[in-house]
Amino acid sequence: MIALARDGSAVHRLARRVNSLVLLDGLSFEEIARVLFVDDATIRTWFRLYEEDGIDGLA
Repeated sequence: MIALARDGSAVHRLARRVNSLVLLDGLSFEEIARVLFVDDATIRTWFRLYEEDGIDGLA
């Protein structure tokens, strides 16, 4: 299941990254990472990319 959660098309990967940002409204980086089956450093990276370049930074 974890492999399936991590797999996907570019559109799916972008959607997961955007979802992670939505979850930041109430959840910690660690909690989001647990929900999305990724490392919390990944969530922090996605957040930084979004802050620097907006949605284009996540693509």
